[in-house]
Amino acid sequence: MKIAITGPHSQGKSTLCSDLIIRPEFRKFTVLGNITRGIKDRGIEINEGGSDFSQSLVISKHIEHFFFKNNVILDRCMLDGMVYTEVLYRYNKQISEPVYYYARHVFEQLVLKLGYDVMFYIDPTLPIVTDNVRSTKLDFFNQVKEVFEQYIKEYNINVIHISGDRDHRVESIIQYIKNNFNEQIR
Repeated sequence: MKIAITGPHSQGKSTLCSDLIIRPEFRKFTVLGNITRGIKDRGIEINEGGSDFSQSLVISKHIEHFFFKNNVILDRCMLDGMVYTEVLYRYNKQISEPVYYYARHVFEQLVLKLGYDVMFYIDPTLPIVTDNVRSTKLDFFNQVKEVFEQYIKEYNINVIHISGDRDHRVESIIQYIKNNFNEQIR
């Protein structure tokens, strides 16, 4: 089973994944994530400084994560990869057409054709906090938010919107999984 946690940066996705994986309902799951953190740790620019190289690495990791063989909770998915690539291509003019079209192809295959079992979209309601990884620039955040909303609407992507405080988010996801995928988490 592939569960994707998706949405703009600095909204608590990694924290949510950490909270979920310790719950008994997810004892048979692995969390995969921190793609951009790993890239930044190698000295490669992300966020507004992203490039063909950073986005190619991100997309490759999303492909790898999608084909993970066991039950998985994904801290971000190819929707995220496409949204950030789109923002860097459309607004910042930092992504070349070949990399942009590569991202689109992977997005179409993984998100639109093959699909994740469920995608939880974390509604952007939290203030942006400094974590020395993700951008704190409001313009960039708003561009990302806008493109997420555009993609979800334009491609009719079935996402489950999650909001509220930390505990409410966890309980909302657990309840949704129990109601719709109970057999897979036993």
